[in-house]
Amino acid sequence: MIGRPEAKASIRPIDVTVSPFTRLKTISGAQVRLRQGLWHQRMMTNHQVSLKHGFEMLAEGGNLHNLGMAGRTVIGEYHQRLASDSDVYKWVEAVAYFLATSEDQTIKDMLDQVIDLIVNAQDDDGYLMSYYQVQIPDSRWKDLAKGHELYCAGHLIQAAIAHHAATADDRLLNVANRLVDHIVGLFGVNRQEGTTGHPGIETALIELYRYTRRDDCLELAEFFLKQRGKYQFEGLDQQWVFQNHAPIEEQTTLVGHAVRQMYLVAGITDLYLESGDTRLLKTLMMQWDDMVRGKVYITGGLGQRHYREVFGDSYELPTDRCYCESCAAVGSIMWNWRMLLATGEARFADVIEQTLYNGFLSAGGIDGRHFFYVNPLMSRGQNVVAKNDHSSPWCRKIWHKTACCPPNIMRLLASLSHYLVTTSKDGIQIQQYASCSVQIEKRSIGNIQLDIQTEYPWDGHVSINVNCQSDIPWNLSLRIPSWCDEFDLFLNGQKLESAPEEGYVNVHRLWQAGDTLELKLAMKPVLMIADPRIDAVRGCVAIQRGPVLYCVEQCDCPAGVELQDIAIPCDPDFKTRWQPDLLGGIMTVEFNANLHERSQW
Repeated sequence: MIGRPEAKASIRPIDVTVSPFTRLKTISGAQVRLRQGLWHQRMMTNHQVSLKHGFEMLAEGGNLHNLGMAGRTVIGEYHQRLASDSDVYKWVEAVAYFLATSEDQTIKDMLDQVIDLIVNAQDDDGYLMSYYQVQIPDSRWKDLAKGHELYCAGHLIQAAIAHHAATADDRLLNVANRLVDHIVGLFGVNRQEGTTGHPGIETALIELYRYTRRDDCLELAEFFLKQRGKYQFEGLDQQWVFQNHAPIEEQTTLVGHAVRQMYLVAGITDLYLESGDTRLLKTLMMQWDDMVRGKVYITGGLGQRHYREVFGDSYELPTDRCYCESCAAVGSIMWNWRMLLATGEARFADVIEQTLYNGFLSAGGIDGRHFFYVNPLMSRGQNVVAKNDHSSPWCRKIWHKTACCPPNIMRLLASLSHYLVTTSKDGIQIQQYASCSVQIEKRSIGNIQLDIQTEYPWDGHVSINVNCQSDIPWNLSLRIPSWCDEFDLFLNGQKLESAPEEGYVNVHRLWQAGDTLELKLAMKPVLMIADPRIDAVRGCVAIQRGPVLYCVEQCDCPAGVELQDIAIPCDPDFKTRWQPDLLGGIMTVEFNANLHERSQW
């Protein structure tokens, strides 16, 4: 077994404990226990329904069969889908996060079956990708642009790290290390040139470096990143679709396939966290500015065009034909989390919140068994054009032929507690609000337990009870969301006058057991108006309350009223109503609307 201390204490999607160029540090998801509220409900559904559903769909869709064929344990026809293995690996990663804090023998048995398939599928030389092993074994590593071999390897590595951290079982980690040995023997300085058409291997290699201290993993990740713009994919006249049109230091805008772009910038940020190359951070900041200035939807969704699933021009943000792939929302959260760790700036946590509650939350059905591939802001419902495939959805599907999104949703939900809290040398930062208990042990400030109670996002009241063993003062920092114009802060019932600093209110004191810090964020429904340069939504508004965007649905309209005939007054008299039996409990917004007279047009 490869040595690694405190298995479950180390489980997290990104562990920057010893990364030298971070402003903030992560904590293990096992140190945070969600108790109630929206995200607790979704995590429980993910655990109780989605993970088992995912296994069934991977079996029914042929993904597991394909791995069995690669391992020569089953016979039959290969189920045609190039990157089908990656869906399995994302499911394994999700299950690992679950098993780090919970027990379910049925899910564990499913996982053991899958790991046996993966172990048996690996070739003697370490190679592993069922499509090439079964279908075209002579074509390995010959199509780096579209072959997805490195992409699948990346997801295997991430799954292996999570699985080992959760269980201390080294079977999958051994597979990942053997595959990396194989790749290191092929690619690198003085070896084969090239990079991957679908990023993902870069973040995985750097995480494996952090987990095992294999220097060759960090070196190979840097090699793949630095090959961009130098190594050209053969036969492609649109290198930009694959973010291969220029060296990474010169890519100052977001272009090409949206998911690929998010995974790429996440990998570049990881490289910065280890190397401290300020050129990389400068470029990443320019790309982030390009995103928020004119390429992100109000939901946090990314990817405007169906063509090649790419970013469009700035301010090209149609609501009905946007792509906004679910995987792009996951990728955005991954990237913004790394940028938050690199800089300590609250604006990155703001984008995470915006995406979590809107562009990501829309992707999975409340039943845990139905999923969107793309997430448009407007749907005209079932019609001749909208066939409810993943490009023209009008309702969620139980699974997708290209099933990258459902297990991606599962793994983010399973690891969500990791994204709530960060630490620094002098304190703790609450980045996202949810009812939970948090346990942190820091050499600099001692043992700390936080008990957080809130009905967020439906209510802006957050109560934090502090129980600590520390004889030195430290900072407890609370993020003030960018949507919030008014807030009050109380310590043990006494109001504090505290202005936000860089997006946070900081309370520095010698904390005593039983201290209670209360934050009251003013929440009211507001009309959101888009930048006038976004021509697709001129004359349109969105309704937002707290971090949540609201939609108006045809099913709520009176008989004979079509949704597109509804007009919102400029000064609506909003009323809110808590409905505990709707969608698991939700705050609805009610107002009087007008109807367009069709005869006017």
